[in-house]
Amino acid sequence: MNDLKGFHLATHEEISYSIIYREYLDTKKNYLETKKNYQSIRLKLFKAISDSSEHEKAFNAYKTMEDDCNDTLNYRIKYKIGLYLLSGVGCEEEIDKGYKKIVEAASLGLPDAKSWINKYKNKNDYGAVEAKKLLLHKNR
Repeated sequence: MNDLKGFHLATHEEISYSIIYREYLDTKKNYLETKKNYQSIRLKLFKAISDSSEHEKAFNAYKTMEDDCNDTLNYRIKYKIGLYLLSGVGCEEEIDKGYKKIVEAASLGLPDAKSWINKYKNKNDYGAVEAKKLLLHKNR
């Protein structure tokens, strides 16, 4: 009996904790790897649709991607959606809604959006004609 002095049998609670903690660490590792891959694919998709001449598909992809993450890419996506809505290229023209998206991107710190607002905030169409030219010209 003296040989067992200091020996401690793990309780059910300690075993459960140990298993769950190990599962947590494994899941966290997988999550971080998946998140990194997700962000990489998201950027790749953004670049592909930014170069696309299929405006309706591009607009719908931007809408799907919007607010996936709170990062600089999301601010750029909001700006692109704003340009599409302003211009009516690939979607129904909604000038006020488009301008609000650009304002939102600017408020999040996107320099292109800030420049757009400074340049077109006093125009009746907030630069809708220019947005259309910009979107249609990029593929020529």
